Amino acid sequence: MSSNPAPYSDFWSGALFGFMAGVVAIIFIASLVAVKFFQRNDIYDVDHWKLNVKVPFTTTWMNMGYW
Repeated sequence: MSSNPAPYSDFWSGALFGFMAGVVAIIFIASLVAVKFFQRNDIYDVDHWKLNVKVPFTTTWMNMGYW
């Protein structure tokens, strides 16, 4: 009787493990970057300029000395 080889050889099981480890590592690193990016450090961030908008905008002309 001849023994049937395993459906997955050592190479393919290692390749599958490496692929899955890579996917998990990418997801982990992406989540760390997202948490750091969306984490608020200062309560008065640059987004608060929107609260102080004057409408209509006042025009300011710069005198460049051409006239």
